[in-house]
Amino acid sequence: MYKFNNGDRYLVTGASSGIGRQVCMHLLQAGAEVVALGRNELSLQSLTDSALRPEQFAYHLVDFSQSTNQLGDIITELAKRYGKFSGAVLAAGTHNLSPLKTLNIDHFRKTLEINLLSNIAIVQGLCRKNHNIGQGASIVVISSIAARRSDKGALEYSASKAALETAMRCIASEVASKGVRINCIAPGFVQTPMLEKMPVYSPDFLKKLEQDHPLGLGTVKNISQPVMFLLSADSSWITGTTMIVDGGYSLA
Repeated sequence: MYKFNNGDRYLVTGASSGIGRQVCMHLLQAGAEVVALGRNELSLQSLTDSALRPEQFAYHLVDFSQSTNQLGDIITELAKRYGKFSGAVLAAGTHNLSPLKTLNIDHFRKTLEINLLSNIAIVQGLCRKNHNIGQGASIVVISSIAARRSDKGALEYSASKAALETAMRCIASEVASKGVRINCIAPGFVQTPMLEKMPVYSPDFLKKLEQDHPLGLGTVKNISQPVMFLLSADSSWITGTTMIVDGGYSLA
């Protein structure tokens, strides 16, 4: 297990469930301070049980579909309140299946707002005048294997994630001179509430997914551990890349 120093402080979005929640738990268990953003207050409150000390964890309710223009200022206020961040894990996102014939452009814009623009706004806020994030900081953005696949009906999601990876590579090249690293992780299908909310979710669908992943369907811990690596000093010479963690799904 990775260990973080007292005062290592990380922002985690999408912390209410799934990958974001597991990352919070791993960071807290490793001794880091966590400022979590999410929409489910009960779920966020329950994360306090993972904290080793009371001041180690704080949370704030944020709806990324409603507050994109304010996210930069929100990050600045959080940094003023808690201190500079050592890094961030951006795990908030949305998924929608929509074939071309039923594509709704307004809904597509909402997907882009959450999966792409909100993440750009948060990174911009973190890097604002270099006072919101510390030297040597690491930002990890959760993308998806969908960014490099062409599955039917996944136009919105795949396009938003592909654009996200490209945007983060561009930003990584801008902020490298400031000692800030930005990388993405592209998971395969992982057992999360987002997966369970998919309209096609069923026992047969789950069985097919397990067959499509040579190493089996993923868990949130399968993604959280690589996140910890990219946040740590062990990855200090890695930036602007996407780590594929998909249990062999992309081999198909």
